[in-house]
Amino acid sequence: MPHVVEPIRAELPVAFHPGWNQIDGLEVDGKMVTIEPTRFFYRLENPKWVVCDWEAVRKELPQLRETVTISLEQKALDFIRNNTRLTRDGAEVLNLAYKVNSHLFRDAITAERGFKIIGARPEHARLLREAATLGALNRVEMTGRITNVCKAWMDPSSLTAVYDLPCAETEAVEEISRSVFLNEKRRAEAVRAAAALGGRLVHGGPSSTEFVASMVAPYGVDTVEFHRELQALDRRWESHLECRGDCS
Repeated sequence: MPHVVEPIRAELPVAFHPGWNQIDGLEVDGKMVTIEPTRFFYRLENPKWVVCDWEAVRKELPQLRETVTISLEQKALDFIRNNTRLTRDGAEVLNLAYKVNSHLFRDAITAERGFKIIGARPEHARLLREAATLGALNRVEMTGRITNVCKAWMDPSSLTAVYDLPCAETEAVEEISRSVFLNEKRRAEAVRAAAALGGRLVHGGPSSTEFVASMVAPYGVDTVEFHRELQALDRRWESHLECRGDCS
């Protein structure tokens, strides 16, 4: 970790689950989240993040619609080109990411028929938006290298540890997470949401039905190298969690 980075202190709109205190380098005290980078990241090579100003996000992203001549992804890319900037302020990243993920993983979706059948509840959406918010501090380069790797990922075993979630409930969490790739309406929402963080949502598994780390990556990223990186990191990041559930 060659970069010396000051602790990240962010006051978020709502209190995060206290179970996040089980993650080394992460302290949650109500709405206040404090991150000690030397402990929270085990790879921090590029402590800069791509963000959009929230007013542009609120004004323009909901209007993005696919047409017969331009795909939604192309419109999202145009938005990114016109509205993004780099920041070194991790607190800014977390606050933007929370606003974005509060829409993508909002409580109301758990009442939709498909999710209701499998027992999805608002707390399942909550844990995904919190994990996705913290995970926004990860970073993928165009080459596919993951230059920033933190200890917050949306995988079942870490989430069961943080939230003391019974293993039987992980199916509901998995279905909500997978829906952004498998359901067309949710996919369109994910394209818009990820644009606010300067990229697109890339699935971390070899298939769309495998529930592992997903993250925002730039358009044009080398996905082959990205997946190779994830496979190499897979076992390493698990060892950094002090407490994990076992849902095997």
